[in-house]
Amino acid sequence: MDYTDFSQVPIIMNVTQLAKVLDISKNTAYSLIHSNRIEAVEIGHQYRVSKEAVLKFLGVSAA
Repeated sequence: MDYTDFSQVPIIMNVTQLAKVLDISKNTAYSLIHSNRIEAVEIGHQYRVSKEAVLKFLGVSAA
């Protein structure tokens, strides 16, 4: 899905969605997660990232 507005971004997203939201590659998204620049939760062998964590990474208030 292409997001035309940040309000359309899911509250919890996988790495593929994160890469699409930030317009980066999946490898770069994994690098951001592994370097703890974006907070993520590992569930099994998959990562989940909250919309709030993306806003924090971007330096934007979640209010």
